[in-house]
Amino acid sequence: MLAAGPHAIAERIAADRRIWKEQGARGKSSAFLVIFNSRCLAHARPSPEFARLCTELASLYLTELAPVLPDVIYTEAIPLRGHDGVLRLFKGSVQLFHTGAHLRRHHDRRIPGGVMISVNGPGYYANSLVTQGICVDLSESAPMVRRLAARSIGAGGLGDERALSTTWHRDLAARDTHPLVLRRLPPRRSGPIRCRQRPPPVNRPLPRPRTMVLAALAYIDASETSLTDPTHGWFHGVPIPERDLHHNPWRPVVPIDAPDFNY
Repeated sequence: MLAAGPHAIAERIAADRRIWKEQGARGKSSAFLVIFNSRCLAHARPSPEFARLCTELASLYLTELAPVLPDVIYTEAIPLRGHDGVLRLFKGSVQLFHTGAHLRRHHDRRIPGGVMISVNGPGYYANSLVTQGICVDLSESAPMVRRLAARSIGAGGLGDERALSTTWHRDLAARDTHPLVLRRLPPRRSGPIRCRQRPPPVNRPLPRPRTMVLAALAYIDASETSLTDPTHGWFHGVPIPERDLHHNPWRPVVPIDAPDFNY
């Protein structure tokens, strides 16, 4: 698909995205993964060139918001039909994962095999558990989903020895005695992307924050919110007409950087 060019990639993602949202409306799926499985991308060293390539790939997914820019927060819209028959949109977090994040500051964004755009809606998931009859109400599903999200994140991605983990972060971090050999992408060219071997970067021990996760998951809460609340849509959906099932109304947000990652 990568060799077929950007138009073919965008069409394939758009088709699968439509199918996913139709499944989502029935309460069947809270997450959408777009994986660019490539040896070249897996061996690419983080760099301005690599970042630009990732934004170009992301633009082929979020075509309604293209061009995707770095250091901007983008949000997906996940539809769900409630017991009352009303179709609602929930916000979905859009994240970028890549192999080169291994043992770097964003270690929790590493994944084998290349680059992945990950969309996940914990609030949607909590609501879908109710619509499917798995949980009685949101007061039951919200704590369960919050615990699941905390375990999947870990402590900054390196894992917290005091808690359970649902990812490979802790186990692989403990077993990796030989860090991945990372390589830089060559300058952009019109033909196929090729990789040139580079010396591996120096990996330094990273701090393991243990408190940032709880603050980041505070929005997974059953408390009612209004349309003017900045967290509205994350846990409580916005009613929409049927024609807007595939619409994404959430606009990009430029974060305000803070030393403690509290945005």
